[in-house]
Amino acid sequence: MKKDWKRGQTFVAELIEALKGRSWGDLETLPPYVDVTPPTELSRFRFCQWKDKRPDGSLRIVVQQYRPGALVGRMGAEGFVVYPDGRVSDVPQEEMWEPT
Repeated sequence: MKKDWKRGQTFVAELIEALKGRSWGDLETLPPYVDVTPPTELSRFRFCQWKDKRPDGSLRIVVQQYRPGALVGRMGAEGFVVYPDGRVSDVPQEEMWEPT
């Protein structure tokens, strides 16, 4: 199970890197929320992508990984902030779960 979670984290990191490579215009047109279809081997997990605009005009992009459980599930997320001028920074930890 740990190995599967780790593979899911790798999938999230790949999604984040692909998103970071997109232009401001492309990122700005993303929907606020979308379910992401994982590779077949990760079908027991749910992945979703969030986008919202921060008060300073930047965009916060977060990709979330979730494994449902009978009693307790597990959730993780990674993300970045992108500014209109192209600067990119990590999402502050205290903001990571705001859009979800």
